[in-house]
Amino acid sequence: MTVNRKDVRQAVAEVLRGVFGSAVQEVYDYAAADFKGKSPVVRVLSGGSERGARMFGDEVVLVVEFWVLFSQKRSGYTREDAENIIDDLEWQLATWAEERQNGPLWTGVAYDGTSMVGQTPVVRGEAWLVEMVRLRLTVR
Repeated sequence: MTVNRKDVRQAVAEVLRGVFGSAVQEVYDYAAADFKGKSPVVRVLSGGSERGARMFGDEVVLVVEFWVLFSQKRSGYTREDAENIIDDLEWQLATWAEERQNGPLWTGVAYDGTSMVGQTPVVRGEAWLVEMVRLRLTVR
């Protein structure tokens, strides 16, 4: 039976809420545009599918994005803090992907290429540091 990528995306987002816990202020399972002042946040987005070509099942690609304010008005928060936060979040995701291969709808998860980090244009007057990680999941 073919699995709907939407269901996988939503399930991964739910699992990541537990993985990141209080390290993030929100995990979205869609391309949220207004974070309502929250940082850091995670977005889990659809990234493509490979159907019928694999011996062990279909594969779906999800894009996990980390959004961290590059600088904040609160005292003592620096751009170095933003870099440290995004590195810690990526490490948590990598650890989860390595240790937790099975999930409610998948039997394997791995990075799909090199993640990318960059500063986005200013959004609503604030600069953000963003990392995009592509995950490839073998689905049941």
